[in-house]
Amino acid sequence: MKAQASNEQRAAGEPLLELLLNEVVPRLARLVPVAGPDGRPLASPCAPGSSEQATTPIPPPTRGPLFSHALELAQLCQQGDYDSAARKIAGLRTGGVSLEAVFLQLIQPAAQHLGQAWLEDRLSFTDVTIGVGHLQRLLGAALDDFIVEGNRHDLAPSTGGGSVEAIATRSIFFCTPKNTHHRLGIQMVRAFFARAGWRTRLVHDDEASLVRQIVAMQPALVGLSLSTDADVRVATGLIIRVRNATRHFKPAIMVGGPAAVFIPALVDKLEADIVTVSPHDALAQADRLLTERQLGTR
Repeated sequence: MKAQASNEQRAAGEPLLELLLNEVVPRLARLVPVAGPDGRPLASPCAPGSSEQATTPIPPPTRGPLFSHALELAQLCQQGDYDSAARKIAGLRTGGVSLEAVFLQLIQPAAQHLGQAWLEDRLSFTDVTIGVGHLQRLLGAALDDFIVEGNRHDLAPSTGGGSVEAIATRSIFFCTPKNTHHRLGIQMVRAFFARAGWRTRLVHDDEASLVRQIVAMQPALVGLSLSTDADVRVATGLIIRVRNATRHFKPAIMVGGPAAVFIPALVDKLEADIVTVSPHDALAQADRLLTERQLGTR
């Protein structure tokens, strides 16, 4: 089945599905867990049709209190029933589930579940592409409400104690190079920053273009999400180019993702200013770092 994945037809008229088909599948294996007999995650397998050996383990699916709902959501999306999936999320929201929980306890584990089902030949390439495409649509539909919801509340715990003026000027450029294939996680992290009042941007492009756009924006931080050892190798050259091109404003470099958990020694060689493993931790560390820089203590 997987050997024929590249020959499957794309669903017409679905821009988000096109995006996922190109960037998430067929290398979805990099995003989902493969457990061994002892339950521990194994190395991520190679992409279909690829000779590259991906050796980075990846984290297990989130099995929180909403996991059964996540499995139902995955099934609805895989069946192409977007309306029912949206109604399910709306019902949970009415029952008091936060949008943060929707992102981290529903959409994320649902995507991981679909990917695992594909790896185990329980779902076809097309089934998983449709399912993850609808999950991406659900995420996109909720992003604006997530940001607005956060702006209604006191965000003091996540602002690192900085002044209102300092917080208002904080900015971060999230990026993924063209030869990486993971964006769902970094979109979620971006939403947390935007909700906290940061000016954010997310760009997927070649290395030279990313550097040019970072120089043009002059953000306080540059954020990269890394899933595999291959991603870390790509990030090594990108970070060097960014630092050489931004000596006049010196943005901090933040890296995160599964690689930060499973191959920390390799990630440490990047000498990033921040290494993080979750949206909350990323925001807290970023706020603290910029506050220290503004106070001249770092």
